[in-house]
Amino acid sequence: LKKKMKKNSRLERYPVAATGMNNITSLVLHGMRAAANIPTPAFNLHDHYMVAGAVLTAALLSGPDVAHATSVEVGSFAGHSSVFIAALLQHLGLRGKAGMLHAVEKHSEYFGLRKTLQEAPLRNYIQLHNVSSKDMVGWKQPLRFFFEDSEHTYAGTRQSFDIFEPLLVVGGIVVMHDVVCCSAEYPGLMRFVNERVMAGKHKYGELNFDVPASWDALPASTEREFVSLLESSLDRRVAYRRRARKALPNRRNLDCNQVCTANGERTLANGYQWSICPNVRVFQRI
Repeated sequence: LKKKMKKNSRLERYPVAATGMNNITSLVLHGMRAAANIPTPAFNLHDHYMVAGAVLTAALLSGPDVAHATSVEVGSFAGHSSVFIAALLQHLGLRGKAGMLHAVEKHSEYFGLRKTLQEAPLRNYIQLHNVSSKDMVGWKQPLRFFFEDSEHTYAGTRQSFDIFEPLLVVGGIVVMHDVVCCSAEYPGLMRFVNERVMAGKHKYGELNFDVPASWDALPASTEREFVSLLESSLDRRVAYRRRARKALPNRRNLDCNQVCTANGERTLANGYQWSICPNVRVFQRI
């Protein structure tokens, strides 16, 4: 685990174990196996690694004020990331409220999320809230982990933060998606990150984790399994799936400067799913 964070005495009660790429790789594989066959339109290998590192950091928080702190994901789409996160929380030994993921998704019927979660082996560890974040006003439970991946607008993101951020414990984790590779597509989201996360009332340190620099950095057997798991979770829409499969053979040569654009469909057509382009940022409250 690599930290871009100034030493702060308030964090001494919240130790984070040093983790190398091998340890996070085993976590990523565990989560992706659990979420296999659940579609995700835009979650590449780098995204999985960063979220796994974030969940691990949140799981290792200790202290009486975080014992029952739970996790929230706003914007669950079809449920891939929900099952991935829930699998890691359980694998890391969190139980009760601490091991529960609250998935907030107002379009759960359209994307098949409700059916997916009803049939998932981890269904008892994911509570679906079929509403938008504004309908979660009155939330009182402390949070160790908060993943905001919903509307990608300034107003929509602020709405989620206004409700959930005040409940984030010191040492708690915030995860933001589509804020690196896809940042040009979502200027409002990026303005929010700069104004509210980086320079807001609450102070955060940014975390980075050991992620493979390329497909060649992985053992051949691990690479094959990752490719298989990513393929099993491709977007079910025929056109998206066709474009993704077309880009698969070129995965070793993907240049993030060419993959990442200000147009989401073009980014996906450029092979984003097979890239190791960064697109997630993780922050820890200090």
